[in-house]
Amino acid sequence: MKKVLFLCAAVMAAMNMSAAITEMTCAEAAAAAALLDDKKPGTDSVAVTGYVTNTNGTISQGQQTFWMDDNKGTTKTFEGYWCNLPAEDVTAQKALNVGDKVTIKGFLMRYGTTYEMKNGDVTILERVVVKFDTIQATICEAIEEGEALNDGDNTTDYFDVTGTVASLISVNEKYHNQSLYMECADNSKLFQVYNCTVMDPDTTVWAAIGDTIKVIGRLKKYGTTIEILGNMWIVGKAAPVEIDTIEATVAEATTAGLALKAGFVSTDVYIVTGYVDSIVSEFNAEYSNMSFYMCDDMAAPTYNFQAYRAIIAQAATLGSKVQITGNLKHYFSKDSVSTIEIEKGACEIIELAGLEQIVANPKAEGKKMIVNGRLYLIGKGVAYDALGNAVAF
Repeated sequence: MKKVLFLCAAVMAAMNMSAAITEMTCAEAAAAAALLDDKKPGTDSVAVTGYVTNTNGTISQGQQTFWMDDNKGTTKTFEGYWCNLPAEDVTAQKALNVGDKVTIKGFLMRYGTTYEMKNGDVTILERVVVKFDTIQATICEAIEEGEALNDGDNTTDYFDVTGTVASLISVNEKYHNQSLYMECADNSKLFQVYNCTVMDPDTTVWAAIGDTIKVIGRLKKYGTTIEILGNMWIVGKAAPVEIDTIEATVAEATTAGLALKAGFVSTDVYIVTGYVDSIVSEFNAEYSNMSFYMCDDMAAPTYNFQAYRAIIAQAATLGSKVQITGNLKHYFSKDSVSTIEIEKGACEIIELAGLEQIVANPKAEGKKMIVNGRLYLIGKGVAYDALGNAVAF
């Protein structure tokens, strides 16, 4: 009974305004965070103490993400999401390891069913004595090791994997990291190098398709994807690849994208012209981008070609004729739906349409909903598509 009352008191303390720092166990922090509004941080300063039970093992901009519990083990009770490590540990690149005892100070947050603290300050109370090997592995061997993990878990050991870049995903100039795919030649399975730091003093150098790279880091299983998180070295540059620029309709670009393996990006650059048939995310003036689906005929939208975070000078309205330039990507979602997209392509509005009044349609009561990638406007039990046609669900 005393334990229940103590937990209730801790929960209430986390929900009330206070200048003092409330100390909590991981279980108490999770219980308190569960009462918060989704994605809205609490208002009290909290100190959560526990043992690290899972971590991605990487430090980025002085921060690290990890899971905690009140006991040593693998239970994921409370998450420290990109929390700030002590300056001396950042300088020495001493990442947190499973078994370390830490306190994180900050504000609680609920993100869906995940209870976390974002950007909290870490105090290390105890360091576990870590003995790990750096295991050399082929791409196929690394995939096999990763598939043996539970979903969301990382290996304790570090793996040293060398191979050829099969496809590019993204680069992040701010953090100088890169994401790409390598491929197991035995079974064509993909191995993802995820946000790995490029260890080259020349910050303009990035890995290209055909380059030989070496990656050292921990393996992680993320759904059906096996990935490695760590540091990357470019050990051999491939001969330059001749890149074509291909003009295409939306239908032609979709066909070309579907011919790529799932997750792969085309070497050639495509210039795709079509119409905006639904808007996935509105224009962001700060970053000058927006996401939308395109089609060749507004009377027959297809919703399987997306301009994802297209770089554009102003908002494109529904029905606008646009032209986007970039590499095609075959995006294969977890629900086995293929979408072809151009990510962060340069986009130009050729003809701005005046269909924005549909978004403000009084019948739609100002509500919008996206179902399977399609934009619908909801009003009094009826849904309207981008053309204003009534749709039955």
